[in-house]
Amino acid sequence: MLGLLRHLGEVERDWRNWISQGEPEGRIYGPPGSEFDIERPDDAQVSQALVVLHREQ
Repeated sequence: MLGLLRHLGEVERDWRNWISQGEPEGRIYGPPGSEFDIERPDDAQVSQALVVLHREQ
């Protein structure tokens, strides 16, 4: 589930980069697919992913 939350944050940023003028912001979690690299997340990582998702929305 953490990978999905992180992926949604990346999608929101990508969408905003697509519709906004100016220099696009970089990826949040690294190269494409790396948002799914964590096997056993802790509570702090999940909380951070939610903060990022809300910020990007």
